[in-house]
Amino acid sequence: MSDPKISGKAADPNGTEKQGVGTRREQVRLRVDKLRQSRQRSMFGLPEVAGFAASLLLLIIAVFAYLYFLVPANLRLSALQRERTLLQEQLRGAQEGMTRNTDAQATVEEINLSVERFETQRLPSPGEGRLSLYNALNQMIRSNALRNTAGPTYVALDAIGSNAAGRSSAAAAANRLGVAKWQSLFPGLGVSVTVEGQYANLRRFVRDLEASNQFIVINGIELEKATNTDEAAAAAITTPPGATTPRAAGARGALVSLRVDMAAYFRRTSSADAAPSATETR
Repeated sequence: MSDPKISGKAADPNGTEKQGVGTRREQVRLRVDKLRQSRQRSMFGLPEVAGFAASLLLLIIAVFAYLYFLVPANLRLSALQRERTLLQEQLRGAQEGMTRNTDAQATVEEINLSVERFETQRLPSPGEGRLSLYNALNQMIRSNALRNTAGPTYVALDAIGSNAAGRSSAAAAANRLGVAKWQSLFPGLGVSVTVEGQYANLRRFVRDLEASNQFIVINGIELEKATNTDEAAAAAITTPPGATTPRAAGARGALVSLRVDMAAYFRRTSSADAAPSATETR
């Protein structure tokens, strides 16, 4: 006879399979429970660690990109901005310099035009001017009832920068006489004259010089009381012995000596006129 247990196992194979499936399910459930418990016990699990690693990698990439691309770009931008500012300042300075040069050139041209206009319209030629000056000065002395006691003495004045032939001796004489400081852009004559007369007549004489058609510059004036030797001798003869000498006339009739140093200027000429001697007295 057969064993009932053996016969029972052989007779129910499905029961054994169901028991194995249930065991495997129980094992999976236990593993899931363990995983849940481990996740509950630990803050970082595998997904969190993977996400943190990815985030850290992205942060490193961002920092690298910032240091490698953005910082040098900002430095280049700052350098270019400084260079632009410098170039703008240089451009502004160049424009201002060009404006100043243009203004200066226009001013120089205007000054040259004014000098040329003054020379052609106001100044006589050297020959005509010298002759007119001689006559005008003598006429002023006579018309104002003055007595010429010294001069007039004429000294030729060359134009500044003039190197005309035959003028070296005149220039040397002018330097010796101390009239080189009266030289200007135009040739001229230095004049020194001493006259005597009443003070009112001397004032009219100076006024006539200033109002003359000649371009005359008065450089110096000296006034002093004049001594009339003829009147003093006559008074000494007519005064009786023991009598007092009569007093001189009042200020109204007193004579005053006037010395005038002046310079007259003439037009520049391409062909020099016959120059007078360095020092001439008329």
